[in-house]
Order: sequence, then C-alpha cells, then structure tokens
Amino acid sequence: MNIITIVLLFSMLIVSYKLTRNFIHPAVITNAVWAIILIIYNFTNHGLFDLSDKFYFVLLLWTFTFTISSIVFKYVKVPFPSGLKGSPNTNLVKWLIPITIICLCLSIISLIQKGLYYNPENLFAGIRTASISDLNGEKMLFNIPFYISVSNKVSNFAFILLILLLFIDKTYKITDFKIITLLVLIVFYYILRSNKTVMAQILLSFFCILCICKKLTLKKTALFIAIFFIFMMLSHLLRRNTGGFNFINFMTTYLLAPLPAFDSVLSGNTQFIHSFNGEYTFRFLVPFLQFIDPNIAGNPDPFNLYNWTKTPININVYTIMFSYYVDFGIFGIFLFAAILGTFWGILYQYMKFGHGVGILIYVAFFYMLIFQFFSDSFFQFFFVTLTIILLVIALFIKINIKSGEPKTESIDNNY
Repeated sequence: MNIITIVLLFSMLIVSYKLTRNFIHPAVITNAVWAIILIIYNFTNHGLFDLSDKFYFVLLLWTFTFTISSIVFKYVKVPFPSGLKGSPNTNLVKWLIPITIICLCLSIISLIQKGLYYNPENLFAGIRTASISDLNGEKMLFNIPFYISVSNKVSNFAFILLILLLFIDKTYKITDFKIITLLVLIVFYYILRSNKTVMAQILLSFFCILCICKKLTLKKTALFIAIFFIFMMLSHLLRRNTGGFNFINFMTTYLLAPLPAFDSVLSGNTQFIHSFNGEYTFRFLVPFLQFIDPNIAGNPDPFNLYNWTKTPININVYTIMFSYYVDFGIFGIFLFAAILGTFWGILYQYMKFGHGVGILIYVAFFYMLIFQFFSDSFFQFFFVTLTIILLVIALFIKINIKSGEPKTESIDNNY
C-alpha cells in the first residue's frame, strides 16, 4: 500500500502541476509534501512504527479530495469584492509603521522580563514555558499590563506589514531607516519567541512572496533552505535547558513522527471527545456555546499539550487530519479536505489575479500547506486565522470613497 500511495501522490502531483503550471499551487504543494514525506518515511532507517494500510487510505482520501476541490477553481471564477481592489490604504499604512515599531519594542522588553521571571537561567526556555502556560489557559504568574497585551497582538502580525511594504505597496525601499528598523525588530522578536511554527510561518511567507514576484533564483532558494534550517534549529536549541543535540532525532521527531502518531489514532485510540463531536475542530466556538449550555466544557487539552503518543518517540502532534477524524471520523477527512481545498483554490485565484488582499493572505497562510504533515493551524488557531484575514482586508479598505473602480496591477495574469 505504501508504494501504491507514493505512486498515486506523484501522479496527482504531475497532473496538478501540468494543469496549474505553478509550484506553489495548493494542490501541487499538498501532493509534493506528502509524497516526499512518505518516501523519506519508507526508505530511511528512522526506527518509527510502520504505517497501517488505513493510514495510506485516509491520506489518499485527504489529498485526492483537496486536490480536486482546489484545482476546480482554475476553471470556476469567483467574483472579487471591487472595494478591495487596487493599492493598500496609504494613510493607514503610514501610521501603522511607527505604531508597529513601538509595539515591537514594548513586546521585546516584555518577553525578556517574562522569560527571566519564569526561568532566570535560560531566557528562551522561560519564554517558551510562559507561552505554553498561556496557550493552555493557565493563570499567568507574570502579570502583563493591558498595553503590553495590545503590543503583543500587533507585533504578532508585524511581518504582514513588512511584506506589504517591501513587495506590494513599494512606497518604501528596503534601505529606508524605518524599514530597516522594522526588519531588525521583527527578527529579534521572533528569535526571542523561539517558536518553530511561528518562525516557519515568517520564513515561508517570504519564500512564497519571492516566488509570486518571480524573484527566487536557484541561488536564493539554496540560501533560503540554509537559513530556514538554521533558524528552525536555533528556535529549538535556544530554549533547551540541558542535554545534547542530535540532528537525526530532531528531524525524525518533527518531520516523521506525526505520521505514526496519527496512525495510532486511526488504529482505535479515538477516546478524545469530552463534551461534543467537533470540540477539537471548532474549539473557538466553545466560549460562545457555554452561554447557551454552561455544562459544555470543551476539551481540556485542545492543543494536545499533554496528549503524548509513543511512536516509539513521544510526540504530541498528529498531522492536519487529526481534529477532523477525531471529531467526525472518515467523513470528517473528506468534508474538511473539500472545505479547505475550496478555500485555498479561491485564495489562489485571488492571488494569481494580482489582488493585494489575496497575495498577502496567501503568503501569510502558505506555511499551513507545507506543515500539514505536522498539525492543523487553520481551525486550531482559528481566531489567529480570522484576525489575519480581517487585518489584511482592513489594510486595503479606502477611507475616502472615489468614483470609478481603481486600477488593479496584476503580478501574474497567466492563470
């Protein structure tokens, strides 16, 4: 079954690329990621458990449904809101630059204080401990003023503003003092956070925008891959308290182990539901549902922070398919592959037509396509997903209403 699955994935990869002629199309990325991961898994000595036939079947269901759902929008055009066409709101962007710089400075100071409070011996490990505690809804030991909380939220999306300034707005140059300051602060802020997923989001966003703008050469691609691995390992090493580092174990844990972990769920370990089917996928709805029924508690560990599985490596991530399967079974795999495939197909269409809103959202979410072998980010962090969409839309809403439709400059109209 493993060989059949790999052959079918490569077949869908070839067909997807021939139809779209673009390596960053959602269907191409999805099939390429899973095909490469399975080749590594089946032809290297990693010491993990063998995957069952059911895993391969579910994976084919996911990739096939996602591929069809996303490619169909090459032929079906979805209207784009005319009010969001054209360049971003220059006045808003002008004000956002100094505000974001101030927020980044405040956030960096706050991170340093918080990290040292939680772990005086390792700043980065302390920051990580505080982040996990906050993610799991635990009471923070370190009180954060309201203005710092606001600064943190602004800082989390600073990279979107930077991409807008460098690749879409083009009012500023990379040599401008404000842009250099913004860039340096963003790099420092995300290194301090030592979060591999967030670091990957930033790096892959820049990779994607370079692809869209056709500024990515073979030399730049090799340089990006080197920088990517350096920053990913840096995020891992900085927060370690003790112990050595083994590169093979690092790659095995984060690249391959999620597959057998999810396979164990498929094999019968599905006793995760506490309140209702859907509590993982729609975790963001739990606070609203509690107004209707106070007895609804939701899952006490929605991010699997304490739900570890032996593969035989201990792992607590289960690929993008985990929530959908645990909540709704095999039908959930099909349903959400279709939903996400539709979302990505429409978003790719908007990006391909050169709409700034579509481009920014696509590059901000691009890491989700690459890291689907690891976990789901679209629904698991849905408020972040929604915030990015609303933020990007706000950047393109014009305050002054002018007659006529603004002219849209397409980056690539060869759809």
